[in-house]
Amino acid sequence: MRLLISIILLVPLVLADEGETHPSRYHPRGTPEMRRRAHIAHGIISSLAAVILFPVGGILLRWFKTSPRAIRFHLVFQLLSLFILLWGFGLGAWLAYLENNLSQILSLVYRDHRLSLWVYAVRVVR
Repeated sequence: MRLLISIILLVPLVLADEGETHPSRYHPRGTPEMRRRAHIAHGIISSLAAVILFPVGGILLRWFKTSPRAIRFHLVFQLLSLFILLWGFGLGAWLAYLENNLSQILSLVYRDHRLSLWVYAVRVVR
């Protein structure tokens, strides 16, 4: 199982190379300050949802498992986390639009995100 997950998540890493960013076609939109702020907001919001809110929702479910409202509380907390994560995804898509990266499917950013998913999956499977 671990081998299958590794193959699925590592194939795009092998296919992507650093030459696929096409610096000659790089014509960013917006101001550098707007792109910098969008990048910071994307990182903070996505990290907040994935690193803090989702795990806290699971931990709170375990703490309040004797309460009849525990499932409802957990559901609301996880849905809130999901919406915040989707907001971070939207900011990432907008950032890709600002940096004119939407047409580059196997860009370095995609490769880095795929690598982080691979590390997370290997950690979870253990």
